[in-house]
Amino acid sequence: MSSLKLKRFIKDSFPDNNLIIVSNREPYLHNKSGSNIKVEMPAGGLTSAMDEALRSTGGTWVAWGSGSEDKNNVDDNDRVAVPPGKPSYTLKR
Repeated sequence: MSSLKLKRFIKDSFPDNNLIIVSNREPYLHNKSGSNIKVEMPAGGLTSAMDEALRSTGGTWVAWGSGSEDKNNVDDNDRVAVPPGKPSYTLKR
């Protein structure tokens, strides 16, 4: 399904609601790499598919923060806008 078709399907199916995804695995991890912070996207079909869905429609992804620097890269409500560089949805850890 194309990104446009997916977006249309979600908006048509849930017109008055934001898409919320809850999973154990998060779509973006913040890990320390030397003196820098590296943002990584874990491998996995479900993670990739759901990331594409939220990029298309916006919404919130709730997941456990497993990266070594995740807790240091969130706001006061444990949220971070993702993907890096072109945020389109919220990750809540």
